Amino acid sequence: MAPSPATTDALAAVKKDLRALAQSRREAMGEAQRLAASQAIAAALEGFPAFRAAKVVLGFMPMRGEVDLRLLIERHLQKEWGIPRIVRDPGPHIDFHLFDSGHLVRHSYGMLEPHESLPRIEPETVDLVLVPGMAFSPGGHRLGYGGGYYDRFLPLAERAVRVGIAYRAQLVDAIPHHAADQKVQYLATEDGIWPCAAVLKEEPAT
Repeated sequence: MAPSPATTDALAAVKKDLRALAQSRREAMGEAQRLAASQAIAAALEGFPAFRAAKVVLGFMPMRGEVDLRLLIERHLQKEWGIPRIVRDPGPHIDFHLFDSGHLVRHSYGMLEPHESLPRIEPETVDLVLVPGMAFSPGGHRLGYGGGYYDRFLPLAERAVRVGIAYRAQLVDAIPHHAADQKVQYLATEDGIWPCAAVLKEEPAT
């Protein structure tokens, strides 16, 4: 059964507050601390078995103080890296194209995207998805910017391992969610990587 308008409005209000909290925590870290944390996350991923085994990996270009994975990408160019590009037609979604540092363009949101002429990566070929987010819960629920892009994309890459990428400061106790909201299987912060299944269950989805 679909949630009522009142429930949907309440959910949106809580998510808005959580986004503001996560963004303020991220900004409070400062550039030097974010860089050190990004380097620690990259080092943790390099030792992560799913990363070491993966041939096709989806990453992202940082925006608004997000974890910066560019050094990790540059150190492992033997892998086939995909970077998201926002597409508006036939409906808002993201496609992933092969990473090429010489063919990146600036999106109006502020992040770099692959040029549309670069080869598109088919979701069914993906081994590992490094998923950005505003906040994550210990159980693997994710809060994005509100566009729903990853919620629509992740089911297409059904065999890929999903790792949420965030600073420790972006972890919150719980995130309200609908049944269609996509979870990650692992969380990676500057403290390391751990499986979301290893923590206590959250409240059932709405």
